[in-house]
Amino acid sequence: MTPPRPTLTSPSTTGKNTRTMTSSRERLARLVIRREERICQRVDTVGRVALNRNQMMAQARKMQEQLIAAQEKAASTEVTSSAGGGMVKVTVTGDLRLKEIAIDPEAVDPEDVEMLQDMIVAAVNEALESADAAAQQQIGSVTNGLNIPGLF
Repeated sequence: MTPPRPTLTSPSTTGKNTRTMTSSRERLARLVIRREERICQRVDTVGRVALNRNQMMAQARKMQEQLIAAQEKAASTEVTSSAGGGMVKVTVTGDLRLKEIAIDPEAVDPEDVEMLQDMIVAAVNEALESADAAAQQQIGSVTNGLNIPGLF
């Protein structure tokens, strides 16, 4: 807000000197007013910066809460995968922990253990990849695709 300008004419002076004195005083008054306006603008800018900083911190806290919720949701997600036509089924959680392995008794052939091992490995790898993809999708919905190291 600009303060009202002071009257700068002097009743005791007349003629040419009045104009010079008035214009000098007016210039000085204008400079003072401009300086006050600049100071007010600086204070206003600092106030806005502080407000923006507070808004940024609030947004960061909100995003952090959303990330924690997404991580918890991803960790509790379970993914099941199978191999060998469903003879081996594997369940993995979103935080990449093996929860269950189910093997059909018909898949157990004492003479062909390698095939069973291969089916287990294939099912575990597929389940881990699916769980990782699901976790990345849930986290990505919060970060808008921004890759933040260490989240998952």
